[in-house]
Parts: sequence; C-alpha cells; structure tokens
Amino acid sequence: MKRKLLKYLFIGLTVLTFAGCGLSTNESQESGEDVVEEDEDVEDEDEGDDDDGDEEVIAEKTSESKIILSRDTTSDIFYVVSESGENIEQFTRNDLAENISASDSRLYRVNAEEQYLQSALACEGGGFFFFKDANYSDETGEYIYLVYAVSADDHKLYPIWEDRENHYIEACDYFDGCLYVDYNLGYDYDSDKTLGVKEVCYEYDPSSDSFVEKESEYASVIEEINSKSIRILGSRCAGWDNVDCYTRDFKECGYVLANMGNGYAVINEKGISLDVQGTEDVYISFYAPGYIFYDDSNYDGSRANVYVYDIAAGSAKTIASDVESTVFLGRDGSKMYYLTGSYEEYGIAHNRIYAYDTENGENKLVYEAKSVPGVSLAYPGAEGFRVCNDRIYMVGFEDGDLKWFSADVSGGKAEFEDIYCLDRHVDLFDYGTVEYASYSYACPKCGTILNQRYAECFVLDDKYSENADIINQYMYENLETFVEDNFLDSSDYYETECADHQANPRWYRVTDDWTVSKVGIIDDKYLTVDMGGYWYGGGAHGYPSRNQYLFDLETGEEKSIIDFYTGTEKQFKELVAEKTRDYYLSLGEYENPFYTDDEDVIYSDAYDNVYLDDGNIEYLEDGIIYFYPPYLMGPYAAGYIDIFIPYSELLGRANL
Repeated sequence: MKRKLLKYLFIGLTVLTFAGCGLSTNESQESGEDVVEEDEDVEDEDEGDDDDGDEEVIAEKTSESKIILSRDTTSDIFYVVSESGENIEQFTRNDLAENISASDSRLYRVNAEEQYLQSALACEGGGFFFFKDANYSDETGEYIYLVYAVSADDHKLYPIWEDRENHYIEACDYFDGCLYVDYNLGYDYDSDKTLGVKEVCYEYDPSSDSFVEKESEYASVIEEINSKSIRILGSRCAGWDNVDCYTRDFKECGYVLANMGNGYAVINEKGISLDVQGTEDVYISFYAPGYIFYDDSNYDGSRANVYVYDIAAGSAKTIASDVESTVFLGRDGSKMYYLTGSYEEYGIAHNRIYAYDTENGENKLVYEAKSVPGVSLAYPGAEGFRVCNDRIYMVGFEDGDLKWFSADVSGGKAEFEDIYCLDRHVDLFDYGTVEYASYSYACPKCGTILNQRYAECFVLDDKYSENADIINQYMYENLETFVEDNFLDSSDYYETECADHQANPRWYRVTDDWTVSKVGIIDDKYLTVDMGGYWYGGGAHGYPSRNQYLFDLETGEEKSIIDFYTGTEKQFKELVAEKTRDYYLSLGEYENPFYTDDEDVIYSDAYDNVYLDDGNIEYLEDGIIYFYPPYLMGPYAAGYIDIFIPYSELLGRANL
C-alpha cells in the first residue's frame, strides 16, 4: 500500500522532464496501432520459443504507458513508472553502460567517472534511452556533439547523430515513434544574421537493428524560416531541461515560436507568422495550443508578474503578480503548471504551485512546498517535476529520505503518496536534527533589504554521547554569532542613495549562507560536522566557504589537528607541499587546477600557504583532506583543491 506524504515536499530547479506523456517500451499513440505492430513483430521473432514468460513481460510493458523519473540529466538512477504508479522498473547508469566497450566509453559517456562529464539523458521511448553530449576532443581541440541510444532490454549502444562543426543541440525528443534532433546552425557575424536551425529525424529499423534517418515533415518550413534569418524556439512542455522538437510543437500547438529580435511571433506550418504584441523585453520558452506563458522578471531584483497571452485575442492577462520568483514547470493537456516563490524568512523558500487551465481560464493553487533545514539537495516546488494525465510526480523528503511521490491532481489539489522509489538517503538525519536562524537588515530610510544571513545548526541526538548537550551548545553559539553579527549595519558600505537601493535592490544586497552539509562518526569516537557556505555581494559570482567541526564524543570537546599531530609546523608544511606536488603529477593533460604547470612552483606555493592552524582540514576514516580555497592555489573556476594525506603518513598510525 502507498503511504501518504506527511512531511514537507521538496522540488528543485534542476528539473529533468521528457517531452510528452505516456512513454512506453514502444511509445503509445492514441490509436495504439504502433504498439500492436511492434508487438506482433516481436512475437513472430519469438515463434518456437517455449518461454511464455517473455511474451507476458512484453505484453505488460506495452499495455500501459510509462513515465520516466529522474531528478536531473546526470542522475545515476532512472525509474520507469506506469501511469498507475504500480509497475516500476529501475535502471542505473552502470546498468546501461555495461555493454559499452572501454574504447567507446570515452566518447559515449553514459557512466563517466566524474558525474559532471556524464552524458545527459534526453528522453526515453521505443524501448531506448536517448543520451546527448558535447564531448571535447583532445585530437581536434573542439567539441563533438552526439546523440545516441541504449536499449532498455539488452543495453546495446546505438550511435545515431554526430556533429563536429559546433552545431550544438537544442532538442532531443522522442515523438510519434521517432527520435528528433534539433540543432543550431550558428551565427554569421559578417552579415550579422542567425543561420537558423535544422531538424533531423531517425526511426528504429528492426531489420537492420539501427536508427535510420528519414526526412522531417516540417524540414521545408524550417528551411524557409531560416532563409528569413528568424530564430525559432521549441517549447518546454515538460520542463527546463528538455526542449520539445519543432515537429511536436507544430503537431501539438499548431505553431512554433520565433524570436524576431524586437519581440516574438508565432509561425504556423505554412510559414505564416503573427506578431505577439508586448513581448519586446521578455524571454519566452513555454507555450501551448493558442497560448504563450511568460514573466517579466529581470536581474535588478524587482518583483515579477506572470502572464498568459491569448494568441487569438492578441492580448495578455496577469495570472500572478508581485512574486519574488517564478518557474514554469510543464504542460499537461490544457493545463500549464508554474511555480511562484517567496521567502517569508531568508533561507526558507516557500513555493506555491499553480495550474492555469487554458480551456476555462481557471488559475488554481495545487499545492505549497517549503524547504527544510538540512536538506540542501532540493528546492521546494519542482525537484524532478513530471506531470502527465492529471498526475504529478516529484521528489519529496520524509524520514531522512529523498524519494519519489505521486499525486492525482484531477480535482485541482494534490495529495501525495509514496511510490517506493528512493532517490537518496540524507545521512545527517541518522545522527540528529538541524535547526536554523535567519537575519535581515533593511535600510532605515527606505526599507530595502541590504543584508541577509541564514545559518543552520546541527543538533546531535543524545544517544551518541553523554555530552551531546556540550556539543550542541557549542554549535548553537556558532549559529548565533554568525547570524547576529551586525558589524555592517552602520558601515559606510550601506551609505548609498535610497534611489539606487529601490531601483536595483539585488545589486545592493549582501547575502551569506552557512548550512550543514554532512555529518559522520569516525572510529565510534569522533563526530564530524561538515558545513558549507556562500557569500554574495555583487558581481559575477560570490565566494564559497567550507569547514568541518570535529568533536570528541566522550568529552564533548572540539578537537583540531594540534591534538593529534606531534611534528613541527615546518614538517607539516613540507608533507602537505609534497603531497600537493604528487597530486599535480598524477593529473592528466587537461586536468590541472593550479595557476602554474611548474611542479617546483606548486611545491613552494603550497609550502608558503599551508599552516597547522588555518582550519583547512577535514577528517576521514583513514586520513585527512587538506583543501585550498578558490584563488589560493588556482583560479575560482577550479573550485577547492583537495589533497588527501593518510594517517599512516601524517600520524604514523592507521587511524585518527
């Protein structure tokens, strides 16, 4: 039996959704004809086999539409779920990569060692998972753009599309039994004109066991649009991470949207365009049959409004006003789902998810979601959001786990139920709970918020230590110090014009966050509490911070490296510098995070920057991590540089 969701829901901006509803082993169409034909082919091939169980599995797979669930494009686990939520198939990247050869795995990165290098899962259908990638070539110094498939049954790899001319992929969409790849042709800087886009179509051919290219039905329309230097855009009916192919938009919406440079237009399958009035200063990516959805948010921090534009009437109406943020989540039939966000307390997101029905103009609040301290992996409102046939799927949090939940929203409200798909266990809740504090400082003259801080505090369960109260008091005092430090309140930093504050509130706002990221116990004796932070005070980016607290569970005392290391600071500096040089020498040609490629300079820079008491140490079961913050030994883009040193070399023993 399913269990009701009793805790808070969490949903994030990193949304992986797949165009269209009702995906199956052979994607179901309304008529069901394609499914029947392919099932018959399979049965013919299996004639003479005595294994009736295989036929039952095939029938089961094709009898009900399927929906794929994944938190984001580089998730390790994919769930394929029947519309009822009862039948669940689980695939991992390791499963799908098991038959890819070592030589091919460098190009087809289904399961690359580094997650950020993995190919993005674009869609699923016809019994295949389809991946897209931009893979840097060491040989040419340029990117190879790829689309390929992996069979859900035997995990066989099928190369489909490849481009080496920097024609990046805009859409990879399985629709109407075919895979569509839309890609950008680039820009002609000499003529100052866009070269437009192209769509290619592939269909699986059982006789050759390969994907065969066929002409897109709308190729000539797209070519004509390109000739006018008009930039067309696919809709995102199912979320930010996957764009609909142009064929889907022509078929389902009756048009594609075009960016004209001074506003937008809709272009039908005959190439006839109609201007969308009042869209000169907005960005649009979500549209539906007869309607376009957009907001007027911008980078100056002003509050936004959300609009729906009626193409036939040639006018827009406001469906949400004065919101801090908005995200369009997906389309299901005549309903468009979107999120509006607010922060009644800084650091605690409060999101409201609405459904706007284009058939009757009703705008209903479907559910609300708030973030919970300690769960930084998800943003309330859209984590893994999928909507199909009046059913929403999302990742929620309950009892220390992030897992998938589902709700029937045909009645306009969501009541979520656990569908037994575990996404991730949040380990820190095994050891205790997390509390938080929030602080905001406003300009005393105009009321514009100029400084905001949010901090979390781990609270250890007393079953782990008789002195848990000592540890918790220490952590709570750190939280109070962080949040209540008002040294900037009267600083010259804030003595700027109120007119500037009000015109660009985000530009004058300093934010600082300090959150619990991980908790663990070493050798049943030491508690580790990992903290992460991010400060932002304007510019292209802020600055991250990290720290680890180490406590003796027997006494409740905080410990540092000084309590364990018996050598001199000079010896410590030499050891870390040597391990830093060794780390550099172990890297590949394009993996260097340091400012220099001179190993002697790296050693000397490390020696000069390392200190016993600088706090840049994290403790593990078998050693420490000494980390260099951004800018210290390498550029900001390199992030933290971590150097592992085993206890055997640091302390002369195997453990702490």
